[in-house]
Amino acid sequence: MPILRRTGFPALAALGASVIARGVQGARRIPVETFMLGVFESSLRPGEVVTAIHVPRLSHVARWGYYKACRKTGEFAHAIGAFVRDPARSVCRAVIGATGARPIVLTDAEGLFTHTTDAAAAINLELVRKTMGARGLTDPIDQQVHLAVLRRAIGQADGS
Repeated sequence: MPILRRTGFPALAALGASVIARGVQGARRIPVETFMLGVFESSLRPGEVVTAIHVPRLSHVARWGYYKACRKTGEFAHAIGAFVRDPARSVCRAVIGATGARPIVLTDAEGLFTHTTDAAAAINLELVRKTMGARGLTDPIDQQVHLAVLRRAIGQADGS
């Protein structure tokens, strides 16, 4: 799972995926957003191994976007944005992440938007900044980079 440790978990979190872990006490399902505790840290208990990753099937009307910002190819991400909107399943999720900490997962991301036709331009910046600040992402430059990456992911989902 090395690629998942680097960039895959934000995408899986946006999709609403879960990890199936099995140990001597049986199997348990862990939402991806709570599975990753930090850089190379997981919520696996002693004696548990990952046996599967469950990714919900998107409907035919679902749209998604993913954007990673790093200085050079193959480098750990400075910022990652992932976005999924699936109106048929009433799902709208956004993820703001990077390599340094657990991603910020917004499981009901519709509240991020003011209601206009261009979703990437209509992000409620105050709400996103407040959410990032509450999770310890307080540096204004880091916040701006993460906002730009999230906007690009949303733009990909909306086809812009």
